[in-house]
Amino acid sequence: MKFHPGKCNFIRISTNSKSKKETYYKLHGHTLETVPTSKYLGVNFSEDLQWKHHVDVTAKIASKSIGFLRRNLRECRKNVRNAAYISLVRPTLENASAAWDPHTTEDINRIEQVQRRAARFVTNNYTDETHGCVTNMVKTQEWEQLTNRRSNHRLVMLYKIQHMS
Repeated sequence: MKFHPGKCNFIRISTNSKSKKETYYKLHGHTLETVPTSKYLGVNFSEDLQWKHHVDVTAKIASKSIGFLRRNLRECRKNVRNAAYISLVRPTLENASAAWDPHTTEDINRIEQVQRRAARFVTNNYTDETHGCVTNMVKTQEWEQLTNRRSNHRLVMLYKIQHMS
């Protein structure tokens, strides 16, 4: 296997910015680049161990997928749009969520906002601006809040860890 120095980097993880030590690592004579965020198995890790960057990237990808579906499934029935969201967009929002479940209100709202946009897409209702309108759309689709789904994923993971023998 050949070493490709352009594909290698390292991330310095620390919650205390004062204790960061300027160190450099070399691999086969090549100094590795220090990066503030790094993607591993589909999860974006940041040097301060916050999930804001991962949530932003995930929401952006999911929003682009909803835009694609909106352009291409405009004339389809509601159940087709619903199935498209559940099978193509929601897995993006929930990938490895047992590990990265956000705890800040800002991050939680950013992820939930994508599902609310998807509810407008599925119901094909972009005009109603009344308070609670999108919440009712989500309820009529019988979609669980993504916060609750992430909580269930964490519990399932804990159960599997406990009962794996």
